[in-house]
Amino acid sequence: MSDLQCAVTVLAAAAAPEHAPALMASVAHQRVASVWCSDEEDAIGTAGAAADELGVRLTEREGLRADPGADPATAVVRIRTVLEEVADTHRGETALLVTRAPVLADVLPVLARNLRADHAAGHPLPAGAVVELAGDSDGWVCRSWAGHRYDGSGA
Repeated sequence: MSDLQCAVTVLAAAAAPEHAPALMASVAHQRVASVWCSDEEDAIGTAGAAADELGVRLTEREGLRADPGADPATAVVRIRTVLEEVADTHRGETALLVTRAPVLADVLPVLARNLRADHAAGHPLPAGAVVELAGDSDGWVCRSWAGHRYDGSGA
């Protein structure tokens, strides 16, 4: 991602098949090029429904998996690696990423340079909520967290 000149937008959502309609309502205004998800059953169910409705490809990645008890630093590296793959694949486009809520809450604030690492503690992610990230050669910035917009300077 170091040479990424054209920003990528990643819409990250928690896996919850029963809330797929709420997720689709959240991303309906976006032009989603592809859906990425962890290889866990609930993520595949949620992401598969979204990919079918959007008419786009679904890509599964083990690196998006929520591994209970895993070292948090390892999770950050795994998720960052997948996000960089998404960024390299979808330059100038928007991708939807689906994984378990703890992954989003624990890792995305660490990766987004405008959020504090404990951001999720005061800003829970309800079912169907979306975190919008923008990625470019400078890294990741959170544009919105469950409907709350951020200007990129800090939250």
